[in-house]
Amino acid sequence: MQQNKLLPLRGPGSNTKSRARLQRHTTYWPLTISSTLIFNLGSVIEPLTRLVVQETLTEDEVDSCRGVLLSLLGMESRHEFPTSQLPSNFRGKSSGRRDEQWRQVWGELEALIRAHSASPAHRALLRTLLECRSHNNHNTEGESSRASVIRATTDSPLSPVGAGNGNSSSDVWAPRNVLDTLLGAPRPPRRPDFA
Repeated sequence: MQQNKLLPLRGPGSNTKSRARLQRHTTYWPLTISSTLIFNLGSVIEPLTRLVVQETLTEDEVDSCRGVLLSLLGMESRHEFPTSQLPSNFRGKSSGRRDEQWRQVWGELEALIRAHSASPAHRALLRTLLECRSHNNHNTEGESSRASVIRATTDSPLSPVGAGNGNSSSDVWAPRNVLDTLLGAPRPPRRPDFA
């Protein structure tokens, strides 16, 4: 908040510069501390969140931001998540919750860097982030291809009856409740339709 003080400037184009800076800084701005993960991970991501909001980045600053991204990638590959700095509602022991937290971290980082990608150094950092994300999504593509192989196997003509994907209602047996029975029962029309 303190980085974005607006004050009147003199000179040609000062208003457009101020508006462009305000637009860039407020494109991604979490309103509450509980709606973000990257700003709660303080010491782990702090160099990246502090440097990426600058107008331009030097090569050393880009390298330190890349180091943060690579350390995050390493933490994710080791199935670690720095929960000591998070509020208690973000902490979770299950791997599904941790995977969701990592997806949220990568999504927030991409939104932050895209919002501030004004210089070629920012765009290089964005490319690095997208490469890290594509490396992470490589495992999910393998799982989806495995699922498609299983689906193709169960949908083959040699599969036993009822082993398909369950699109037809006769494939799946489930007890019917009273509401389903009442809604599914044929009813004669009580009144003739208007012509």
